[in-house]
Amino acid sequence: MFILFILAGTSFFASQFRSLPIRANSVFSNPAGLGLRPGYEAVLNYHPDLITAGLVIRYFSAAMRKADSLYYWETGTGYKLPGAFSIGYAYRFGEINEHILGAMGMISNELSIGYTAKIGDDWHMFGGLAIRPLADYVVLCGDIEYETTYKTTNYYAGIMIQPLSGLKAHFETDQELNWSTGLEISLGKMILGGLYSSTDNKISGGVIFSSDDYPTFLSKEEKIPDYLE
Repeated sequence: MFILFILAGTSFFASQFRSLPIRANSVFSNPAGLGLRPGYEAVLNYHPDLITAGLVIRYFSAAMRKADSLYYWETGTGYKLPGAFSIGYAYRFGEINEHILGAMGMISNELSIGYTAKIGDDWHMFGGLAIRPLADYVVLCGDIEYETTYKTTNYYAGIMIQPLSGLKAHFETDQELNWSTGLEISLGKMILGGLYSSTDNKISGGVIFSSDDYPTFLSKEEKIPDYLE
């Protein structure tokens, strides 16, 4: 189910990697993203087997995840440290109870790193980085997951291409070549996303509403890239 969430449960590229901040989904991926800036956002992701919804109010988030007939709830917060780094904490409860610690560093316009540790009956640790060889157009990402109970290691990689501001195409895969591909369109205060996953041959979709404007091709005004906001 966890791999299903990574590759099909969220339609937004940044949500799938620990080194990329996207506030609306940060409580699910890396709560350190909640500390990057204040504001208000709401998100809904729909997959036939998985539904996630969340609300962000300034640096705090509350979210719900429904996997088949099971419900999980998450709350979290983040804090921006002086310099390049931010930290965060989330608590997951319902069918399971877990604590998630997160850290993120926006080292430069070309490089960011991220780390999360899930503490519960077992430990899941993720470490990852994002490289932007062409900062406004191409992002390369990679994550490593380590699970302590069975001592397993998994790898995830992805690429995002942005031909126009606010128009993104992306592809991600794990080491078993379970892959997904999707498209995101920003309308300013709303982002629409769609995803096709090879794990179940199904399509999922998502929408983000934000009080702040994300970059979009609909406006000629020069905006800060969303991964720096």
